[in-house]
Amino acid sequence: MVYDVLRHRGRDVTGLPLRALLQELFAPVLAAGVLALGMQTLDEAEARSWYATMHVAGVEGLEIKATDSRYEGSARGWQKLKYRTSVEAVVSGYVGRPGRPSGLLPGRNGDRSLC
Repeated sequence: MVYDVLRHRGRDVTGLPLRALLQELFAPVLAAGVLALGMQTLDEAEARSWYATMHVAGVEGLEIKATDSRYEGSARGWQKLKYRTSVEAVVSGYVGRPGRPSGLLPGRNGDRSLC
């Protein structure tokens, strides 16, 4: 899988719209038949259908991106629609042995609060 491509052939590609980036990165290998891109659609009903059925195949969820969007680092302009709710946390402490902790002290990155 390819995620967050920042440079391609020595050039910064973070300013390219998603559609142009995908074309630049994958057109040569798609033509050769050695790669398959993930499913893409502009049809909301089709995306909803995928979301309703893809979990049985072990898919984590959908990644929702506008085709003219650009990579913005930590701006989180793209959305993940997951089947399970999760929280990203920083572990700032633990209870128990270092190799086998029995409890963790999580903190949420950025808002200085405990989970």
